[in-house]
Amino acid sequence: MINKKKNRPIKKKITYSISIKFIIFIVFFFYGINRTISVCSISQRDDFIALVKRTETSTAKKAVPEGSIYDSKGKVFSRK
Repeated sequence: MINKKKNRPIKKKITYSISIKFIIFIVFFFYGINRTISVCSISQRDDFIALVKRTETSTAKKAVPEGSIYDSKGKVFSRK
């Protein structure tokens, strides 16, 4: 096409579609999540390991009758 006022070809504007913007957003979004998880797992590794070891096993210190379910404070959840 030719611009009638200036007798020059009309330049077409390049438009980015929504799909390209969406792909760019997804890439940066997952990059941010990946970076956050990496930083947490590297810098706080020792804290996480200590937390897991502390809560890994627990021992019941009192006898629980069959059919009853108790919480950690001894409160009855359900009875037989």
